[in-house]
Amino acid sequence: MKRGSVYTLEPTQAKDESFSGGRFGSKRNHDDGNVAAHVHPDATAAPLNDEDATSLKGILEEHKRETGSARAEALLARWGEEKTRFLKITAKA
Repeated sequence: MKRGSVYTLEPTQAKDESFSGGRFGSKRNHDDGNVAAHVHPDATAAPLNDEDATSLKGILEEHKRETGSARAEALLARWGEEKTRFLKITAKA
């Protein structure tokens, strides 16, 4: 498995599909509020730690600067609240 990160700001799959089927190490903001229902059975979902949140904020800042993204601007404007909506998806040990 290759290491890396995927940050998803919008829903990407139908409600009946699992997320991270073989793609562990992902961070996801799931707008329906029930990410556990979308996580592959071989994965776990946990809140971002400080390092993950700092990394994601930097990526959002760069994305906003380079693209003028209204979505990134809105997330950054409410970062204290929004960062708690992201979860880190990893393979079960």
